Amino acid sequence: KSEIRTTVEELLKNFDEAGSFLNLSSPGLTAPVFAPQQIVAGRFRVIRQIAGGGMGEVYEVFDERLSLRVALKTIRTDLSARSDAYERFKREVWIAREVPHEGICRIFELIEHAVPNAEDGRVIPCITMKLLDGHDLQEELRRRRPLPLNEALAIATQTCAALQSLHDHGIIHRDLKPSNIMLVPDPEGNRRVVLTDFGLARRKDQLSLTLDTGDDKPGAPYFQAPELLKGDWETPASDLYALGLVIDEMVTQSPAFTAESVHAIYWQRLREKPIPPSKRSEGLPLSWERVILKCLATDPAKRYPSPRELLADLQAVGRP
Repeated sequence: KSEIRTTVEELLKNFDEAGSFLNLSSPGLTAPVFAPQQIVAGRFRVIRQIAGGGMGEVYEVFDERLSLRVALKTIRTDLSARSDAYERFKREVWIAREVPHEGICRIFELIEHAVPNAEDGRVIPCITMKLLDGHDLQEELRRRRPLPLNEALAIATQTCAALQSLHDHGIIHRDLKPSNIMLVPDPEGNRRVVLTDFGLARRKDQLSLTLDTGDDKPGAPYFQAPELLKGDWETPASDLYALGLVIDEMVTQSPAFTAESVHAIYWQRLREKPIPPSKRSEGLPLSWERVILKCLATDPAKRYPSPRELLADLQAVGRP
């Protein structure tokens, strides 16, 4: 067998053994964790469910102790007993306290909700955070893609600034994707970018290999850098690759990679280059294409050294 085929087969074997870490399960397979008007942890009254995914759910709740609305994030009931779920929530609280930046979602506290009538005394971990009255970039792109370049530039600029703040504090996000980028209206009528979901974030000196067993893997397969798919160490350059794909999603009409399954993604990333953005967008300036393709370099050393340098080039391409 060729070396590349052997590598891909090993990757696929790891995928098959990894269970739910790729977050591919349907949110409709399990009942909601909480119901409207339910009191959580003796304090938070559920108003509505805001979002649900393969791992957990987010609710708008009313804090009856402080008389204010906040967001409450929880883990799916069938996953709540796992120790790594609790560790992810602790990590999110830690990130919010470690990186006080306007582009980082503010998190208040980690709480525990005792499951009623549970003989084993089981609790459901939750975190409360600032309620963001907006929607994520993924939803925006479902409505209209590609975005006008001035809007894409504004979103990318703010995302770079928030990611730079994380990296300055020695933290790698590891799950950067459109659904983790919130667009929030500000008082001036503009939109502010807020990064969310730091359950997979790591310090640069506390890294793991992508293919280790367990559920603490870097995030969505489509946004993973090639080195992670090969089992190499995560670095800030891995976040830059994901950011390049986010920018690509905003300014093109179709994906940079055409694979329709996780298995195909592994194979394609290791063997093929992305389809040039100019072939997937009408009238996209070549300066934008150069920025995107530099982010998507297979060799991490050939990408931007930091979000700061990427931001400088983005601002340059945005000038008339």
